[in-house]
Amino acid sequence: MCPWLCRRALRERRRRMRQLAVPQRRPLSRRGERLPVPVSDRLFWKSVPVIDSCTVAVASNSTPGGERYISSNVCGPHGRCRSQAAGQFSCECQEGFRGTYCHENINDCESNPCRNGGTCIDKVSVYQCICADGWEGDHCEISE
Repeated sequence: MCPWLCRRALRERRRRMRQLAVPQRRPLSRRGERLPVPVSDRLFWKSVPVIDSCTVAVASNSTPGGERYISSNVCGPHGRCRSQAAGQFSCECQEGFRGTYCHENINDCESNPCRNGGTCIDKVSVYQCICADGWEGDHCEISE
């Protein structure tokens, strides 16, 4: 039977493993706050110092001082982070995307461009009309 100290160590180890297994992102705010970044290709996160809202410092053996600066990727794959005063940031979105973190694809079908019963398929910055029987053209405007 495991003594009290052994059981306590096992409980603590299980608790730490649960924390490591579930990635939890915290919002960026002030300089010096710690934020989660991926550790290689594993499913857990570790905290690193925030240089500004768009940059974090990570340990590195290949740079003088032992750390290098990388993007926090707060704006995701479709945006570019711009640091602002007081630890704030904004995202400049690529064409076809919007939202605070550039995570929303703009719905190009919102204006109902396909006519005569055509179905609009939204893509990034473009759309495609699938025409009903008897119609053709970019907007299903030509009778066959």
